[in-house]
Amino acid sequence: CLYGSWKKFIYTDYMNKLGLTYRSVRTYAHCLGRILKHVGVKDMENFNLLDFQPQWVESFKTASVRDARDAEDVERKKRTFNGTLLCLKALHAPEGKEAHESRGWHLHWGDAVRAIRPYRRCKKIYVLPSEEKIKGIHDYIETLDGDVFVACMFGLHAGLRRNEIAHVSRDWIQRAGNENRLWVVPSGDFKQKGSGGYTVISDKALALIEERADTTEGRFLARNSQRIFASILGHLRNVCNTGSPLHDLRRLFGTYIANRYDLWKAQQYLR
Repeated sequence: CLYGSWKKFIYTDYMNKLGLTYRSVRTYAHCLGRILKHVGVKDMENFNLLDFQPQWVESFKTASVRDARDAEDVERKKRTFNGTLLCLKALHAPEGKEAHESRGWHLHWGDAVRAIRPYRRCKKIYVLPSEEKIKGIHDYIETLDGDVFVACMFGLHAGLRRNEIAHVSRDWIQRAGNENRLWVVPSGDFKQKGSGGYTVISDKALALIEERADTTEGRFLARNSQRIFASILGHLRNVCNTGSPLHDLRRLFGTYIANRYDLWKAQQYLR
Protein backbone atom coordinates (compact mmCIF):
# COMPACT_ATOMS: atom_id res chain seq x y z
CA CYS A 1 0.00 0.00 0.00
CA LEU A 2 2.18 2.83 -1.29
CA TYR A 3 1.29 6.36 -0.15
CA GLY A 4 0.96 7.52 -3.78
CA SER A 5 -1.47 4.71 -4.65
CA TRP A 6 -3.37 5.22 -1.41
CA LYS A 7 -3.77 8.92 -2.13
CA LYS A 8 -5.31 8.18 -5.54
CA PHE A 9 -7.66 5.71 -3.86
CA ILE A 10 -8.96 8.12 -1.21
CA TYR A 11 -9.55 10.83 -3.83
CA THR A 12 -11.80 8.44 -5.79
CA ASP A 13 -13.36 5.26 -4.37
CA TYR A 14 -12.91 6.22 -0.70
CA MET A 15 -14.33 9.71 -1.15
CA ASN A 16 -17.32 8.49 -3.16
CA LYS A 17 -18.10 5.51 -0.91
CA LEU A 18 -18.08 7.60 2.28
CA GLY A 19 -19.73 10.66 0.71
CA LEU A 20 -16.88 12.98 1.70
CA THR A 21 -15.97 16.34 0.21
CA TYR A 22 -12.79 16.85 -1.80
CA ARG A 23 -11.55 19.27 0.83
CA SER A 24 -11.95 16.69 3.64
CA VAL A 25 -10.05 14.02 1.72
CA ARG A 26 -7.30 16.48 0.81
CA THR A 27 -6.96 17.31 4.53
CA TYR A 28 -6.69 13.61 5.42
CA ALA A 29 -3.88 13.13 2.90
CA HIS A 30 -2.11 16.28 4.09
CA CYS A 31 -2.27 15.23 7.77
CA LEU A 32 -0.83 11.78 7.08
CA GLY A 33 1.84 13.41 4.93
CA ARG A 34 2.79 15.72 7.81
CA ILE A 35 3.60 12.72 10.00
CA LEU A 36 5.73 11.13 7.28
CA LYS A 37 7.57 14.40 6.75
CA HIS A 38 8.12 14.70 10.50
CA VAL A 39 9.97 11.37 10.65
CA GLY A 40 12.09 12.23 7.60
CA VAL A 41 10.49 10.10 4.86
CA LYS A 42 12.12 11.36 1.66
CA ASP A 43 10.33 9.43 -1.10
CA MET A 44 6.83 9.87 0.28
CA GLU A 45 4.99 8.66 -2.83
CA ASN A 46 6.67 5.24 -2.62
CA PHE A 47 6.46 4.83 1.15
CA ASN A 48 4.63 1.63 2.17
CA LEU A 49 1.87 2.60 4.61
CA LEU A 50 2.04 -0.88 6.14
CA ASP A 51 5.35 0.29 7.66
CA PHE A 52 3.74 3.28 9.38
CA GLN A 53 4.42 3.36 13.14
CA PRO A 54 1.84 4.74 15.63
CA GLN A 55 4.62 6.10 17.84
CA TRP A 56 5.43 8.57 15.06
CA VAL A 57 2.17 10.32 15.88
CA GLU A 58 3.14 10.52 19.57
CA SER A 59 6.53 11.90 18.52
CA PHE A 60 4.83 14.50 16.32
CA LYS A 61 2.60 15.44 19.25
CA THR A 62 5.60 16.25 21.43
CA ALA A 63 7.52 18.00 18.66
CA SER A 64 4.53 20.11 17.64
CA VAL A 65 4.89 22.39 20.69
CA ARG A 66 8.66 22.25 21.13
CA ASP A 67 9.47 25.38 19.11
CA ALA A 68 6.47 27.49 20.13
CA ARG A 69 7.29 31.19 20.46
CA ASP A 70 4.91 32.01 23.33
CA ALA A 71 1.83 30.80 25.22
CA GLU A 72 -0.47 31.76 22.38
CA ASP A 73 1.65 29.78 19.91
CA VAL A 74 1.66 26.74 22.24
CA GLU A 75 -2.14 26.65 22.31
CA ARG A 76 -2.34 27.16 18.55
CA LYS A 77 0.08 24.30 17.89
CA LYS A 78 -1.83 22.05 20.28
CA ARG A 79 -5.07 22.72 18.40
CA THR A 80 -3.27 22.04 15.11
CA PHE A 81 -2.08 18.67 16.41
CA ASN A 82 -5.58 17.84 17.65
CA GLY A 83 -6.92 18.56 14.17
CA THR A 84 -4.26 16.34 12.59
CA LEU A 85 -5.03 13.53 15.02
CA LEU A 86 -8.76 13.86 14.38
CA CYS A 87 -8.18 13.40 10.64
CA LEU A 88 -5.99 10.34 11.18
CA LYS A 89 -8.66 8.81 13.41
CA ALA A 90 -11.37 9.61 10.88
CA LEU A 91 -9.45 7.64 8.25
CA HIS A 92 -9.83 4.57 10.45
CA ALA A 93 -13.47 4.91 11.42
CA PRO A 94 -15.39 1.65 10.79
CA GLU A 95 -16.56 2.83 7.34
CA GLY A 96 -13.05 3.91 6.39
CA LYS A 97 -11.53 0.66 7.62
CA GLU A 98 -14.04 -1.26 5.52
CA ALA A 99 -13.19 0.82 2.45
CA HIS A 100 -9.46 0.12 2.88
CA GLU A 101 -10.00 -3.59 3.40
CA SER A 102 -12.05 -3.74 0.19
CA ARG A 103 -8.73 -3.06 -1.57
CA GLY A 104 -6.91 -5.65 0.52
CA TRP A 105 -5.19 -3.00 2.65
CA HIS A 106 -5.14 -3.86 6.35
CA LEU A 107 -3.59 -0.79 7.98
CA HIS A 108 -2.81 -2.43 11.31
CA TRP A 109 -1.76 0.83 12.97
CA GLY A 110 -5.24 2.36 12.75
CA ASP A 111 -6.50 1.12 16.13
CA ALA A 112 -3.33 2.28 17.90
CA VAL A 113 -3.67 5.76 16.38
CA ARG A 114 -7.32 5.94 17.43
CA ALA A 115 -6.20 5.28 21.03
CA ILE A 116 -3.85 8.30 21.11
CA ARG A 117 -5.17 11.12 23.29
CA PRO A 118 -5.35 14.69 21.99
CA TYR A 119 -4.23 17.72 23.97
CA ARG A 120 -6.91 18.73 26.46
CA ARG A 121 -8.34 22.16 27.25
CA CYS A 122 -6.52 24.07 24.55
CA LYS A 123 -7.26 27.68 25.29
CA LYS A 124 -8.01 30.02 22.43
CA ILE A 125 -5.89 33.08 23.02
CA TYR A 126 -6.54 35.97 20.69
CA VAL A 127 -4.41 39.08 20.80
CA LEU A 128 -5.77 42.00 18.81
CA PRO A 129 -3.26 43.16 16.17
CA SER A 130 -1.76 46.62 16.44
CA GLU A 131 -3.65 49.59 15.01
CA GLU A 132 -1.00 49.81 12.30
CA LYS A 133 -1.52 46.15 11.35
CA ILE A 134 -5.32 46.55 11.22
CA LYS A 135 -4.96 49.62 9.01
CA GLY A 136 -2.57 47.66 6.78
CA ILE A 137 -5.17 44.89 6.34
CA HIS A 138 -7.89 47.40 5.40
CA ASP A 139 -5.56 49.24 3.02
CA TYR A 140 -4.50 46.00 1.34
CA ILE A 141 -8.08 44.83 0.78
CA GLU A 142 -8.86 48.21 -0.81
CA THR A 143 -6.28 47.42 -3.53
CA LEU A 144 -8.13 44.22 -4.54
CA ASP A 145 -10.93 43.66 -7.02
CA GLY A 146 -13.34 41.00 -8.23
CA ASP A 147 -13.79 37.72 -6.38
CA VAL A 148 -10.76 38.18 -4.13
CA PHE A 149 -12.03 41.57 -2.93
CA VAL A 150 -15.54 40.20 -2.39
CA ALA A 151 -14.29 37.22 -0.35
CA CYS A 152 -12.10 39.40 1.89
CA MET A 153 -14.91 41.91 2.43
CA PHE A 154 -17.36 39.22 3.56
CA GLY A 155 -14.74 37.97 6.01
CA LEU A 156 -13.86 41.42 7.38
CA HIS A 157 -17.26 43.12 7.30
CA ALA A 158 -19.64 40.21 7.97
CA GLY A 159 -17.45 37.66 9.78
CA LEU A 160 -18.25 34.83 7.38
CA ARG A 161 -16.32 31.57 7.42
CA ARG A 162 -14.56 30.31 4.30
CA ASN A 163 -17.30 27.87 3.26
CA GLU A 164 -19.95 30.51 3.92
CA ILE A 165 -18.10 32.99 1.71
CA ALA A 166 -17.89 30.39 -1.05
CA HIS A 167 -21.68 29.97 -1.00
CA VAL A 168 -22.93 33.43 0.01
CA SER A 169 -25.81 34.47 -2.20
CA ARG A 170 -27.79 37.64 -2.67
CA ASP A 171 -30.83 35.66 -1.49
CA TRP A 172 -29.24 35.50 1.97
CA ILE A 173 -29.48 39.27 2.44
CA GLN A 174 -32.65 40.85 3.83
CA ARG A 175 -33.28 44.41 4.91
CA ALA A 176 -34.61 44.70 8.48
CA GLY A 177 -35.12 48.20 9.82
CA ASN A 178 -31.87 50.08 9.32
CA GLU A 179 -29.58 47.04 8.89
CA ASN A 180 -28.75 44.41 6.28
CA ARG A 181 -29.16 40.95 7.76
CA LEU A 182 -27.18 38.21 6.08
CA TRP A 183 -28.85 34.90 6.91
CA VAL A 184 -26.51 31.89 6.98
CA VAL A 185 -28.79 28.91 6.45
CA PRO A 186 -28.43 25.53 4.68
CA SER A 187 -29.31 25.67 0.99
CA GLY A 188 -28.44 23.47 -1.97
CA ASP A 189 -24.90 22.14 -1.54
CA PHE A 190 -24.19 24.40 1.45
CA LYS A 191 -24.18 22.97 4.97
CA GLN A 192 -23.67 25.46 7.76
CA LYS A 193 -21.07 25.09 10.48
CA GLY A 194 -22.12 25.93 14.02
CA SER A 195 -25.44 27.54 14.80
CA GLY A 196 -27.70 29.00 12.15
CA GLY A 197 -28.75 32.61 12.23
CA TYR A 198 -27.67 35.87 10.72
CA THR A 199 -24.88 38.38 10.75
CA VAL A 200 -24.96 41.98 9.56
CA ILE A 201 -23.12 43.95 6.92
CA SER A 202 -23.04 47.73 6.51
CA ASP A 203 -24.56 49.59 3.57
CA LYS A 204 -21.14 50.91 2.59
CA ALA A 205 -19.47 47.48 2.60
CA LEU A 206 -22.34 45.93 0.65
CA ALA A 207 -22.26 48.73 -1.93
CA LEU A 208 -18.50 48.25 -2.43
CA ILE A 209 -18.98 44.50 -2.83
CA GLU A 210 -21.67 44.99 -5.47
CA GLU A 211 -19.55 47.59 -7.22
CA ARG A 212 -16.49 45.35 -7.57
CA ALA A 213 -18.15 41.91 -7.83
CA ASP A 214 -17.83 39.99 -11.09
CA THR A 215 -21.43 38.76 -10.89
CA THR A 216 -24.76 40.54 -10.51
CA GLU A 217 -27.05 37.57 -9.69
CA GLY A 218 -27.07 34.54 -7.40
CA ARG A 219 -23.81 33.82 -5.61
CA PHE A 220 -21.31 36.62 -5.17
CA LEU A 221 -18.25 34.56 -6.17
CA ALA A 222 -18.01 34.09 -9.90
CA ARG A 223 -15.22 31.54 -10.31
CA ASN A 224 -13.71 28.40 -8.78
CA SER A 225 -13.55 29.00 -5.03
CA GLN A 226 -10.51 26.74 -4.45
CA ARG A 227 -8.39 28.92 -6.74
CA ILE A 228 -9.78 32.13 -5.24
CA PHE A 229 -9.01 31.11 -1.65
CA ALA A 230 -5.52 29.90 -2.55
CA SER A 231 -4.85 33.37 -3.95
CA ILE A 232 -6.40 35.11 -0.95
CA LEU A 233 -4.45 33.12 1.63
CA GLY A 234 -1.17 33.56 -0.20
CA HIS A 235 -1.47 37.34 -0.17
CA LEU A 236 -3.18 37.80 3.20
CA ARG A 237 -0.58 35.73 5.07
CA ASN A 238 2.00 38.41 4.30
CA VAL A 239 -0.32 41.15 5.59
CA CYS A 240 -1.78 39.37 8.63
CA ASN A 241 1.40 37.40 9.41
CA THR A 242 -0.61 34.37 10.61
CA GLY A 243 -1.38 30.89 9.35
CA SER A 244 -5.13 31.52 9.22
CA PRO A 245 -5.53 35.02 7.77
CA LEU A 246 -9.07 34.59 6.50
CA HIS A 247 -10.19 33.56 9.97
CA ASP A 248 -8.35 36.61 11.34
CA LEU A 249 -10.72 38.79 9.30
CA ARG A 250 -13.60 37.05 11.07
CA ARG A 251 -11.91 37.71 14.43
CA LEU A 252 -11.51 41.40 13.61
CA PHE A 253 -15.21 41.60 12.75
CA GLY A 254 -16.15 39.91 16.05
CA THR A 255 -13.88 42.27 18.00
CA TYR A 256 -15.42 45.29 16.28
CA ILE A 257 -18.97 44.14 17.09
CA ALA A 258 -18.04 43.33 20.73
CA ASN A 259 -16.57 46.82 21.17
CA ARG A 260 -19.33 48.69 19.40
CA TYR A 261 -22.21 46.75 20.97
CA ASP A 262 -21.43 43.94 23.42
CA LEU A 263 -20.09 40.41 23.63
CA TRP A 264 -23.53 38.87 23.27
CA LYS A 265 -24.00 40.62 19.92
CA ALA A 266 -20.61 39.37 18.74
CA GLN A 267 -21.55 35.80 19.69
CA GLN A 268 -24.87 36.17 17.89
CA TYR A 269 -23.35 37.51 14.66
CA LEU A 270 -20.52 34.97 14.65
CA ARG A 271 -23.15 32.26 15.14
